[in-house]
Amino acid sequence: MWRKADQPADGGRQRAAAPKLSELFRRFKKFGRRKARGLASASRTSGCRGTRPGRPRRHHMTSGGDAMRRLRCLAAFRPRRWSTRRVKVVQRSWESFKSTQAESTTVGLEVFKRFLRHHPAFLQLFPFRDQPLETLFLNAKVRLHCKLFADTVSQTVGSLGDSVAVKASLRELGARHSDLYKVRSGHYAAMGSALLELLEHNLGESWDEETKTAWEETWAYITEQMQKGAGSRDGSHRGK
Repeated sequence: MWRKADQPADGGRQRAAAPKLSELFRRFKKFGRRKARGLASASRTSGCRGTRPGRPRRHHMTSGGDAMRRLRCLAAFRPRRWSTRRVKVVQRSWESFKSTQAESTTVGLEVFKRFLRHHPAFLQLFPFRDQPLETLFLNAKVRLHCKLFADTVSQTVGSLGDSVAVKASLRELGARHSDLYKVRSGHYAAMGSALLELLEHNLGESWDEETKTAWEETWAYITEQMQKGAGSRDGSHRGK
């Protein structure tokens, strides 16, 4: 057993050299602050969303290819599970939008005007393709088609809470569009871009980031289900 006199002469200094708990804590905090500054700097230089301070900007739908590319990208991925809030946002904004319109025919006409203004070549998809653009929207068949489009969107939005019913309806609709109009993914994106552009124009300040995202995901969901319906019809035709 050691006596005090037998202990190493530098034992006291060794114990004193070990950092105290408070010193370790101070170093840890300093390292954490340095790491946080580095991450903040990296996010600013990379332009990541959600890292910029201040109020988020409103996003405006463009009439060109940007909106179509965004909708195509959304349609390429399976939308996340629908939340009750997202459904309510879409339904509430649609009701607000319809309250500013005289009738569903007006809604459909405005969407198709924007659709064909940006993509006049897509007129060839429809049975009224031979009508001149100057008098196209005075034609009774065209006005009926526009009304049916608006009524279908309204019915789909109202049924978003019932996934079984809305899937069946959209897939049947997609199969008919594939047979009658030979609709492809680019056509869906163009029509969605026209619809969202009209919604933004009419809703004004109500068209915030949450509403915009909810509608983009809604249209991506509609596109996905209609294309599945078209695919199933094509598969059955090939099997015959």
